[in-house]
Amino acid sequence: MQVLIKIVYILFLIIMGLNLSANNAFLSLLVNYVFYKDAFAAKLLRVLGVIMALSSILILLDMSTYCIYINILIILILTFFSIRGRNKALIEKMSARDRLLKEYEREIKEKRMKLEALKNRVASKDIERKANGKSIHDIKKKMWDDGSMSQRDIINGLKDKK
Repeated sequence: MQVLIKIVYILFLIIMGLNLSANNAFLSLLVNYVFYKDAFAAKLLRVLGVIMALSSILILLDMSTYCIYINILIILILTFFSIRGRNKALIEKMSARDRLLKEYEREIKEKRMKLEALKNRVASKDIERKANGKSIHDIKKKMWDDGSMSQRDIINGLKDKK
């Protein structure tokens, strides 16, 4: 029974080590989704895969505690690079968001400046027209008052006839 368990552990370590060191879909998934495309972690993953596969030799030499220590160290290193990759990806995502926010704020600021300039221009034209004796109210009144009867005058005239 002990021999069967050792064989299973050895096969597991060799298969995992070769999968980590080979260029396959498993490695691509790990690099993309666990390490977030960290180039150094991808290279280190291959080296750690070889070390994991070679650590199975320690089981054959009855040094299984050292094999466990090595594999725990490998798992800790992989966890560290996973957290580091996730933090880098989050920082990139937030910096892209911040860039968009700053661009949006800049556009709003420019539009406010244009609006303020238009308001100043209209105010200066009103002052200019008042100085010339023509206000906007007077111009509008002259434009609409062509001497004909308004609707109110017509309705009042019809009421008076009844």
